[in-house]
Amino acid sequence: MPASDSGTPYAFVSYSSADRARVFGITGVMEAQGIPLWLDRRSISGGRRWTAEIVRGVEDCAVLLVMCSAASVASRNVQQEVQLAWESGRPMLPILIEQVQMPAELRYALAGQQWVEVLDRAEQEWLPELLGALRNLGVHEQELQQAGEAVEAAPPAEGLLPEKRLHNLPAPRASFVGRSGELAELEQALQDHRLVTLTGPGGVGKSRLALELGWRVLGDYPDGVWLVSLESATDPGHVPQLVASAVGVRDVAARPLEQRLVERFAREESLLILDNCERLLDPCAGLVSSLNAGSPRLRILNTSRELLGTVGEK
Repeated sequence: MPASDSGTPYAFVSYSSADRARVFGITGVMEAQGIPLWLDRRSISGGRRWTAEIVRGVEDCAVLLVMCSAASVASRNVQQEVQLAWESGRPMLPILIEQVQMPAELRYALAGQQWVEVLDRAEQEWLPELLGALRNLGVHEQELQQAGEAVEAAPPAEGLLPEKRLHNLPAPRASFVGRSGELAELEQALQDHRLVTLTGPGGVGKSRLALELGWRVLGDYPDGVWLVSLESATDPGHVPQLVASAVGVRDVAARPLEQRLVERFAREESLLILDNCERLLDPCAGLVSSLNAGSPRLRILNTSRELLGTVGEK
């Protein structure tokens, strides 16, 4: 349900698509704290008019979060959202994600507003400031506490660990430029095939491309996008263990862990990214084969120096 339909005071996130990975890293942390957000790609339901939904989202929000970067302050869409919020009397909270020279019109619209600096600060430094600012602007502390208590109080299903967010993607530190064609091709391949392996020699950026893809398609997988790095794995048994840890499946002695993973993904529409499969190629191929056969709604993206050699791999 879009945040604007829930009746809960929410924050509208205004950002440039060039900053998507960094912004989604920040908003993922916020949502893990129970903060209701309006994000364009996820909050506009199919069949609705894009522009009209954005206008409604801004006009009904408790606060407009302006993710400030060189790309966003130059974005016409961001400028229009700020202008609409200003005309509608909506509070605005600028969040500085990189040092930037603000255009005059934005400086005027944001004059006197409280700022939160994320930049390269650690999460524990900027998150309390952001939470405090949101409480002061209508996203009340009680709502945040209730959201957190609901997550903690919900009893986990057998063998499952409680989850607060539907991804485990780390936020990239640098902007992603110059590979938009490769990214679009990879996204299309995942739409056409359930099992895709991204191959190439070490050091060409396979992991970075897979991570960016994960952020890009996060809203397309309602049950989550999960990244599993095998870079430091040395034992064949580590593969299912690392996947289970990433997605919140506990190892139950009476049942094979691989079987539990198949059962978990069988009922979910998720994306699993296995990074650096070449370190344990055979065990990766075995697990991927089982998941691909037993979990028809799961899509798998592997990065490896060579193909895994499993049925259906593209």
